[in-house]
Amino acid sequence: TVMARLPEWIEDYNRSHPHKGLKMKSPWEYRAELASNE
Repeated sequence: TVMARLPEWIEDYNRSHPHKGLKMKSPWEYRAELASNE
């Protein structure tokens, strides 16, 4: 059901999709950029 898959969708959205607070980068992209600047 949709309700059973909702936590999976939320996790995917938060992990993979761009966020305004991260300058329109996904969390993965943002962390990679920070790591390369160190």
